[in-house]
Amino acid sequence: MQFPWSFRFTAENREFFIRLRRAFGEFPLVAEMRHSSWMAEEAVGTFLDYRVGFCNIDQPEYMRAMPPTSYLTSGVGYVRLHGRNPRNSLGAYDRTAVRARQHDYLYSDADLTEWSKRIEHIGRYAESMFVIFNNDAAGKSVVNALQLQSLISGVNGAAPKELRRRFPVELERFSPQYAEQQSLFNAA
Repeated sequence: MQFPWSFRFTAENREFFIRLRRAFGEFPLVAEMRHSSWMAEEAVGTFLDYRVGFCNIDQPEYMRAMPPTSYLTSGVGYVRLHGRNPRNSLGAYDRTAVRARQHDYLYSDADLTEWSKRIEHIGRYAESMFVIFNNDAAGKSVVNALQLQSLISGVNGAAPKELRRRFPVELERFSPQYAEQQSLFNAA
């Protein structure tokens, strides 16, 4: 479940959240909150009480935005990395342009190292773990996913040739040593 920044932790929103959980009680759920009010002790307690996974997000900084966290409130560990493009603005009028900009961010090695520590911490205790990159402009999510996977596993897989052409510095260590992956997906 993904909620907008305007969905703050209030008694009314807490009740709505609980009703949603009950309506989908048979499913494992994760909720992504954008507003930092959901970090209050009572809010996190609601996640725990109703066994809803807490989506640990990375997003551009803006007023009262959810900061990076490493919470585990159910058996499902979940991280969603949106990118940190500072040109993103909540007050912008052209929403299409804003969405395009906010997803146009390439995480640095330092950013990914910071997140790998959080992910490893969450993963130690989670029954299942999911990491989603949402910085999908120009294939940046795939680049960062390869880099993060390498940081966590210590293994550098081969990146697709076209992606290595677009990101030669970032994917230098992902060049083929044995065989070259020609495309991202196998032909159907």
